[in-house]
Amino acid sequence: MESENAPPSTFEISSSEAETTSIELDWSDATDPEEKVVSYTLFIDEEEIVTDIQVSEFTLTELAPNTSYDIKIVASDDEGLTSEVTTNITTKEEEMAAGLKVSLGEANIATDTPTLEEDYGTLTIPVKLTDDNGEPIAAPTDITVKIKIESNDAFQYDYSLRTPIPLSIEKGETQTEIKLEIKTDAMIELNDESFTVTITSVEGAELDETKDEATYIIAGTAEEDLPAASPDGPRVNITWSNPDADINAILFKNLGETGQTSASVGFYSTNEDSESFVLEGKSDGSYFLNIERNDDVFGDIEATVLITQPDGTRMYRSFLVRGNKDVVDFVIVDGVYTFEFQF
Repeated sequence: MESENAPPSTFEISSSEAETTSIELDWSDATDPEEKVVSYTLFIDEEEIVTDIQVSEFTLTELAPNTSYDIKIVASDDEGLTSEVTTNITTKEEEMAAGLKVSLGEANIATDTPTLEEDYGTLTIPVKLTDDNGEPIAAPTDITVKIKIESNDAFQYDYSLRTPIPLSIEKGETQTEIKLEIKTDAMIELNDESFTVTITSVEGAELDETKDEATYIIAGTAEEDLPAASPDGPRVNITWSNPDADINAILFKNLGETGQTSASVGFYSTNEDSESFVLEGKSDGSYFLNIERNDDVFGDIEATVLITQPDGTRMYRSFLVRGNKDVVDFVIVDGVYTFEFQF
């Protein structure tokens, strides 16, 4: 009578040695009762890494520092019967290279005062790696740098980040760069805008906390005799070129979540050549302001919308009302008016 085939015998991991990015494993041999060939398959976090190993040792590579891994070794015979052993091993924390410091360098601004025009173009801010004497030094390994950009609400529509985040000073290099595209949006801000770039953390080197942030200013175009801000909400001023034109301003609230596109929540009729009103008592949400004409005047009408936020921040846009309407979009978030001008 032929005996039933049995799986390989139990075995155990005899030793393991973890480094920052690798784990070296040794295990005892699993033997097959029928003296058949036994091979091994390794899994990390249930993902198969390597199969058909004919020896009882293997080194796992390309791992992350200071990371816990669930490791499973499965012994198989040629009939597909198996036995297995599991363990959990954590790689070592990456040691900080001594004497290496990361800092922000001087941006490509040809002035002692970091003030830019709204259409400045590409602002390049170097992120430098130096030794204790402040001299450039090549990175012995990739160094990861995380940053944050803080600004007032108005600025968020005047730039785009052109650099992947987090940054990396690659092995053998002495620096990397933060690139910001400073651009002109449809609205012209009357107030100066400021933004601050800060290095928040560094992996693989020290952070030079004396040079970890820089503040830049985009110059506004402030004018005299501007309307006063209102604590009750944004003040809207509309002016236009032809006193015979009849301009209406209709405030809508976006009700997309209820299945409706919008609903009118305010109507402001104007029939001279200017009008001022305050958008007060509005609940949080997404709003837009329709600027419409209701007249028989031939041709386009030049118009300007000036919006003054409760904190005094001002923005304006000049445009042509082409026979019917134009639109100004904005949202109210937690009682703070954040303008999203989209034309």
